[in-house]
Amino acid sequence: MADNEVTGAETSRKPFDYSKRPVHVASLNRKLPCPHHFCSKNVFFFEVGGLDHHMRAIHKTKVRDDDMKAARRLLNELHGEETRRCLEEFVLLRSTQSESFKKFHVETNGISMEAFANTATEAAKFIGVLLWHSGKLGAFGSGTESVVIAVKNEELHVQFLAWYCIRDGKYEIKLQTKYVRREFLSIESITPLQTVVTPTQEIQAVLTGDNVTDVLQQVFGYSSFQPGQEETIRTILDGSDTFVVMPTSGGKTLCYAIPAIISKGLTIVVTPLLALMDDQVRRLRAKKINVCYINSRMTEQEKDVVWNCLSQQECPYDILLITPEALVSPEFQAVVMKMSRTRNLARIIVDEAHCVDTWGNDFRQSYSQLSMFKDHSIQMVAFTGTATEITVQRIIESLQLDSPHTVRVSLERPNLSFTVAEKRESKSMENITDKIVKEYSGKCGIVYCFSTRDTLDMAYNLKQRGIKAVYYHGQLDLFEKDSNATMWLESRADVICATNAFGMGIDKKDVRFVIHHSMPKSMEEYFQEAGRAGRDGAPAHCT
Repeated sequence: MADNEVTGAETSRKPFDYSKRPVHVASLNRKLPCPHHFCSKNVFFFEVGGLDHHMRAIHKTKVRDDDMKAARRLLNELHGEETRRCLEEFVLLRSTQSESFKKFHVETNGISMEAFANTATEAAKFIGVLLWHSGKLGAFGSGTESVVIAVKNEELHVQFLAWYCIRDGKYEIKLQTKYVRREFLSIESITPLQTVVTPTQEIQAVLTGDNVTDVLQQVFGYSSFQPGQEETIRTILDGSDTFVVMPTSGGKTLCYAIPAIISKGLTIVVTPLLALMDDQVRRLRAKKINVCYINSRMTEQEKDVVWNCLSQQECPYDILLITPEALVSPEFQAVVMKMSRTRNLARIIVDEAHCVDTWGNDFRQSYSQLSMFKDHSIQMVAFTGTATEITVQRIIESLQLDSPHTVRVSLERPNLSFTVAEKRESKSMENITDKIVKEYSGKCGIVYCFSTRDTLDMAYNLKQRGIKAVYYHGQLDLFEKDSNATMWLESRADVICATNAFGMGIDKKDVRFVIHHSMPKSMEEYFQEAGRAGRDGAPAHCT
């Protein structure tokens, strides 16, 4: 949006006509006002050489650095006042055409005004222009912090991060959505960038004197650690490379979230799947942890804004969730180098680290490139649910972990019962359906299948018998993946029939059964998948 842009009937009055904007014209021509108090009543604008001549001739002094700074401050002040007057006239004009526009209330940096606009984004750009002309808006990509602009009406509450930038030789206001709330639905939308009051700022109750225990109790609400958690957390805080074998439901998220809260710098979490990234972000933000993310669904413009925020001298985020492909991209390499110089990068967490061994050589080869970050002496921590000693060594070698401290938690899950049933190929799906109808009706569960076709057929059989079922496999488009996974996660479907594309990172507590229509390729994979059951500690069954 150009700052002098008007449309339709508004051109008849032209509130942004240059003839009404001498300060703006002076700014475009790179002229400055005389900052001397004797010239305050009659402001004249000069080119830099002309200002020096004026100061010598009229005020008998040469232009100093302080004079130049004062001249720029005065220009911003005058420019902001002029732009505000134009915007007020523009708002008044649009208010007479209120049937054509929506009314918004806009606030930022002590500035509050009404705006009539087509969208919340357009309303935010109006005040963005005012901030820019007042000298209160940073340049995008310069490492300067963004300004938050809040836009509200009866239906919507949006917060934007704002900068100015130059594109194709023209100045523009660049916005990135930070927070969205649709009032009529009372729903918060997940956005890549959103900040909150950090947990460490809110810890005010009786403290134990130990940061780790304080955060555990007051941020996460737990009185004690699960096995292996405290050892893992303290090892990470010591700065050592760490390898953690912790079964499903062992509490891996807490192991990297507590160090992220306590220590300085950004914690990067590499996650292989997009399907549950939103869920992870929601859960971490619910604990008032500042989290941002980057994935393939985002536009290049959205990614650029995240890169810019991470490049700031004081990074406002504790955790970045990112896919391995985005992590090894050239754009992120530049960010890593900058964060390494400013010591703003604390560590990299590789979640589901068995993917390094399973996928790194062929599928998703970016996993095999993660070791490049050891060149920057960055602490690296690997988490996996199950791994043999051979797999552990392969992962350590691939990631180039430096003499890692290994934490291995028992895989025993006493609340899980395991049953082996004979598989009769011609009636296998019918037998599974009978079992679910008789033993698990109305309960949450997963049926793992070998092929994509099997997931569809299995879900169809269950639906025919009155079981609310959905299916999930790697060949579904992103929308259908999200839709089906969300239905199951939100308990609008009882059973999900899935290939091994579904499972990593699931945090659904009430899964009462896991049935394998076909056995996976290894015992590690089987235990990973069966371990989705009974995360709440209550009895669950695996067949």
